[in-house]
Amino acid sequence: MRWLCFLVITFCLTLSCVEGYSEKGPQIIEKSIKAHGGLDVYKKLDGLVLHKTTKLFLEDGSIESEVTQKQSFQFIPHYIVQIEWEANNVSHKLVYNGVEVYVKRNDSMITNPEALYRAQKTIKAAEYVFFQPFKLNDQWTNQDFIRTLKFNDTLEVSEVKISYPENEEADTWWYYFNSEYQNVANKVLHNEKYSLIENLKFQKYKGLLFNKHRKSYFADSLGNKKYLRAEYFYDIVE
Repeated sequence: MRWLCFLVITFCLTLSCVEGYSEKGPQIIEKSIKAHGGLDVYKKLDGLVLHKTTKLFLEDGSIESEVTQKQSFQFIPHYIVQIEWEANNVSHKLVYNGVEVYVKRNDSMITNPEALYRAQKTIKAAEYVFFQPFKLNDQWTNQDFIRTLKFNDTLEVSEVKISYPENEEADTWWYYFNSEYQNVANKVLHNEKYSLIENLKFQKYKGLLFNKHRKSYFADSLGNKKYLRAEYFYDIVE
């Protein structure tokens, strides 16, 4: 009878472990990519063009600046990204083909190495941010499930921490996924400051789900909002 009791106890312990089981980070990312259209569909995307409007706010709620960029992403037949905008009567154009980066202000080509480096980082950041969560399918990332929590005290989400141990300059991100595995928010540690970004509206394009409207708040390390810093609008035009 002792061996029977032992088996019953073991079985009960096994059940409790299953009930307390949480999905791993990579599993959540994989399901989120599927929820946003699927990796196979994303890999067939030849490119898209969008207008991104960025509004920056001061702590008192007044607008600091507003800029609209034209961002063009081409993946097929070859990779090339262009970002164009005008600010203070100066036109800017950044171009990156995966190898070289070009910067143009008005009619002048910029060759300063620091300016070229910043331009390349700007382009990579723009691509990374818009094509979430597809850009998380990267073998160089650590994808760690942290916990489940109530986002804004209402929505139950899974929190996954994304870090890049091989890249000392990379930001650290936390992604929040709802029960349908949509990426509804992010937290990022950038230059020793935390921002919390809410993904408020989405848009569909060629079977893929992308962000359309986002708000970014300065926050503390726990994600508690301090004040609205930025608002982003993405409108796919072709």
